[in-house]
Amino acid sequence: KVTLTLHDLSGRTVRMLSGGGNAVPSDLAWDLHDDAGQKVPPGIYFARFARDRGASGTKRVVVLP
Repeated sequence: KVTLTLHDLSGRTVRMLSGGGNAVPSDLAWDLHDDAGQKVPPGIYFARFARDRGASGTKRVVVLP
């Protein structure tokens, strides 16, 4: 299982996506909406992926207007 969690600069979780089986982080696409379905404002976010087998990583994401 792969989980992709998006956080804003304050560390608040904006969106959580997950995939199972043979999913890889690139299989998960963020549509720039939060968990409530609202489009996120422009800014810097952090995308953290984690596999249930222990691998993880974080990337910075810039959302432009």
